[in-house]
Amino acid sequence: MAQIKLKLAANKISSQRVTWKKFNIEKLNYGEIRKKFEEELNESLEQEKIQELDPTKHWIKIKDIMFSKGEIVLGLRQRKNARD
Repeated sequence: MAQIKLKLAANKISSQRVTWKKFNIEKLNYGEIRKKFEEELNESLEQEKIQELDPTKHWIKIKDIMFSKGEIVLGLRQRKNARD
C-alpha cells in the first residue's frame, strides 16, 4: 500500500513564525543586577495590587510585569549565528 505524507501549511510560512524574547539571564549571576531586578519586580507588583479573582487575568498581569522589567534590567540575549 502507498503511504501518504501530509505537511502542515504552517510549517512552510516562515513569516508567521512566532519568536520569543529571550532575556540575558546570565546577568542574574551578578549580585547587584539580581538585587535591582528583584527590587523592580517587587515595586511593580506592589503598585499593581492585583486583587482580581480571575487567575487568567492575574497571570497575564504578572507575566507582563516580568517581561517589561526583564527587558529593562536584563536586556535581550544576543543571538549567536551557527555559521560563524
